[in-house]
Amino acid sequence: MAIFTLGDTHLSFGSKKPMDIFPGWEGHAARIETHWRRLVRDGDTVVIPGDVSWAMNLSDALEDFRFLHSLPGTKILMKGNHDYWFSTRKKIEDFWESNGFTSLKLLQNNAIAAEAAAICGSRGWFFDSGESADEKVLAREAERLRMSIREARKLSDRVLVFLHYPPLTLDKVCEPLYNILVEEGVTDCWYCHLHGKTAHRRAFQGVRDGIRFRLVSADYLGFCPALVPPESGRLLPPVVSVILPFYNNESTLKRAIDAVAAQTFTRWELLLINDCGSDKSAKAAAKAAAKDSRIHIYNRMENGGPAAARNTGIDAAQGEYIAFLDADDTYLPQYLETALCGIGDADCIRMGFQWIADGADPPPAAPEVPPVACEPLTPEALSEYAAALQTNGFFRYHWRVMLRRTFVQAKGLRFPEGMPYGEDSIFLLDAFFQACAAVNCPAGLYCYYENTTGLTHTFWERPEALALISSHVAAKQDRIIRYVQEPYKTAALENLADYVCTTVLPSLLIAAALHKDKTQRVRAILKCPMAKQAYKRRHGKPSRSMDTLAVWLAQHKLYTAAAVCVRHLWR
Repeated sequence: MAIFTLGDTHLSFGSKKPMDIFPGWEGHAARIETHWRRLVRDGDTVVIPGDVSWAMNLSDALEDFRFLHSLPGTKILMKGNHDYWFSTRKKIEDFWESNGFTSLKLLQNNAIAAEAAAICGSRGWFFDSGESADEKVLAREAERLRMSIREARKLSDRVLVFLHYPPLTLDKVCEPLYNILVEEGVTDCWYCHLHGKTAHRRAFQGVRDGIRFRLVSADYLGFCPALVPPESGRLLPPVVSVILPFYNNESTLKRAIDAVAAQTFTRWELLLINDCGSDKSAKAAAKAAAKDSRIHIYNRMENGGPAAARNTGIDAAQGEYIAFLDADDTYLPQYLETALCGIGDADCIRMGFQWIADGADPPPAAPEVPPVACEPLTPEALSEYAAALQTNGFFRYHWRVMLRRTFVQAKGLRFPEGMPYGEDSIFLLDAFFQACAAVNCPAGLYCYYENTTGLTHTFWERPEALALISSHVAAKQDRIIRYVQEPYKTAALENLADYVCTTVLPSLLIAAALHKDKTQRVRAILKCPMAKQAYKRRHGKPSRSMDTLAVWLAQHKLYTAAAVCVRHLWR
């Protein structure tokens, strides 16, 4: 799994030392928790290089330790200059053990193995303004640093050094500590302690003498744990699996792939599902996969349509969460980050989107996305949305959702194959109504590009459209009866009947005018069980006279009039 670091947490749950009095630190503990839970998983490790808590003793630090223990991952704590609670290693570890804080570990005169690396370091020391140059303290910290590094060498060839004090700034070098780093062949060092923009500008960040230095003070990182880059050639397990089917999308596929690559959240895998197209899309996919090891290609043996392709992606996904992207759409850079932040403990989240007109330019990427309040979707709220199922569009567009993969697996969620129109609404009804918890986030970070030549716009002209839409309507009716609460259930069924009468049947009738056997097609449309059931639900009786009129109009080539007849008389 991954290693993160975040210095200077300055927690004060058990002491009266709030950090809110300092500019930029308002609500910092809540901000730490939000970012931590968004990024860190149970198998990960987070190093906190000092200034963990303002508490004066272990008892006062109890709630601070409890807070850290409640967060995901193993936490490695070090001593900083304000950790007055710090005692002997044995007393600290005994205190943690007696309180059940099994996720906390102490780095003091030792080294700790984490993943394929060894974590080591010490508090360090520096000649800060207001502090005397205590040679004894500096000598002791230098010896602790050397001892810790050598212990780390016994655990792994990859040694990661963490210090509380910076071993150097742009204008100063703490030579006893810096020289040890050079002598011991250290290649990576993280430090904190510096606060505020003025101090941040003093920080040395970059490579010197073969050592890469990085500042990880909490306020510098925006209270967000920083990822320690994995060893070259080693991949971190993905948190999100993005499923992107493609079929003859040569002109847009690269744009979609680039949108995933540009995400601010980087622990993703992109599953490109090749649905056996005939253009050069596969070459574009292969080129992208060759450049980024997080991108994987799955070639289907035969064309199965979007639903089958997405199901292939669901089967292949390895991330904790599943997201979707259509090959002719894009994400804004903060899409995955915002969705992960909003989903919390829920099983699924529904995101907002932007509709981009055909041929229009994409929206500019905002440098930051302000926090967006998410709406909990209770069973009653979902039923209320379902009451206007066909008019509010709430259960449309699969690509705007992110789901927990274990939830998808436990419920056996699949896109209904063989249903090339509206299969996403069936999937979403199953997902949202079976979720233990679901949320709605209005942030419009998904970019939907209108495609006037896509499947949705050509569906009605297909000869099998009547059978397919009948299957779709029947599946929706089944979900309404199964999931929706009264009194919304009756309203939802009536809304579905209205949709059939005013949209489905007119669309089928107009498309029927394009065929030679137009009269037979019109009769088949008006006599199908779907049409009869919809009319009966709206009027309580069969539709004989109207059928006769619509067929007569169609026979006399008045196809639009026949559709209008259905649209108005069936209301």
